[in-house]
Amino acid sequence: MAMSVSRVSVQLQAVYGELLGRLQAAQVDGMAEHEGAFATKKVSGRTYWYFRRRVAGKVVERYVGPDSPDLRDRIAGARELARDAQAAARGRRELVRLLRSAGLPVPDARTGRLLQALAVAGAFRLRAVLVGTHAFRCYGPMLGVRLPAEAALTSDVDLAQFQTVSVALGDALDDDLETVLARVDRFTPVPGLHAPTVSTAWKSADRALELELLTPMVGPPDEEPRRLPALRAHATPLRFLDYLIFRTEAAAVPHGAGVLVNVPAPERFACHKLLVSQRRHGPHRAKAAKDIAQAAALVEVLAEDRPGDLADAWADLVGRGGHWRDAAERGAARLPGDLARALG
Repeated sequence: MAMSVSRVSVQLQAVYGELLGRLQAAQVDGMAEHEGAFATKKVSGRTYWYFRRRVAGKVVERYVGPDSPDLRDRIAGARELARDAQAAARGRRELVRLLRSAGLPVPDARTGRLLQALAVAGAFRLRAVLVGTHAFRCYGPMLGVRLPAEAALTSDVDLAQFQTVSVALGDALDDDLETVLARVDRFTPVPGLHAPTVSTAWKSADRALELELLTPMVGPPDEEPRRLPALRAHATPLRFLDYLIFRTEAAAVPHGAGVLVNVPAPERFACHKLLVSQRRHGPHRAKAAKDIAQAAALVEVLAEDRPGDLADAWADLVGRGGHWRDAAERGAARLPGDLARALG
């Protein structure tokens, strides 16, 4: 493996895996603390789990996740665990301290609080996906490596969700998004370019932190903001985003007692960066070098650890048409050394 990426110890990988597992269990356990019941629902032929409870005389459903053996096991054991929530949080905080002391990347305090507030409100449970550089920061611990620090600097938090998913869930954040943001800082809506009265981004009072909501643009070009009912806000539609968030993985952000988020599958993130690097124009052109650096670091790891996944993701990307293929291949040509060959 080249010098730009280095492995972390097996012990440190085990600490991260333990933190992720405890966060996933805590998400289900937290629901089980309330009077109610887990139940399944069929949506478009697929089975999903919900937690149903009665609030103020009404039945309220909270989305849990798509049916899987792992989720069924967590639900079956949720009431039996009966863990003290404070003790469980203390245990997770100790795992976070171990990761931090080993030098693994952690978000700054305010970004960590923002991600935590979004998680507590239900954004990631509702299948929102952390994209952009904050997702890239998650891949180091996930893949058991140290990624280049210079490629992981950002003050922006980008959150994406399919509009179809947002509508189909039949669930939403506990509070509107601006109420959630107010628990972190005084955020101001940023007027949209295509709909000035509708915001899809918010900046902190000192302008140092920004949250932007995104959703895939499918069909003819249309940059009008899309309503995401599950997140109780609007999002900016972006081309190619459907490829990026089509497959996601759970990740643990080492902040506080840990924050459970969703990120794109790393192989899709790498391939997507190669494509978008060639579509940077004007003032955004400087970001192309960062796109290539992030893609190169991930391709270096994935070529060794997940070569089949990387090849499949690349084949899916270049198989989506000429515009996709041409831009992606130009991006791949900028990879250092012989990394482009690893794409298949």
